[in-house]
Amino acid sequence: MERTSVRSWEKSFRSLRVSSASGLIGRENDATASSLNNLALLLRERGENAEAERMYREVLEIDMRLYGEEHVRTATTMNNLSTVLRAEGRLDESETMTRRTLEIR
Repeated sequence: MERTSVRSWEKSFRSLRVSSASGLIGRENDATASSLNNLALLLRERGENAEAERMYREVLEIDMRLYGEEHVRTATTMNNLSTVLRAEGRLDESETMTRRTLEIR
């Protein structure tokens, strides 16, 4: 992906996040969670793990409220968060999250 398209994509998602936070589209909805998840993925791929972790945790909170703890969507978000934790060297946390993900799936 070209650098300019990455910047454009990131700008769009950050704008969506501001819109969500300001109440224009609402924080507690599937579109917001999906968009934040995609932005977290982009950040993870760029090596911005701390920001990606923060965003995945936000998505996890939304997923838990929308779908519950035992839903596959929640498990997918947990798996994504586990990947970031592993990249940060937080192996115990990552393993715990991965085990929980496997229990759900």
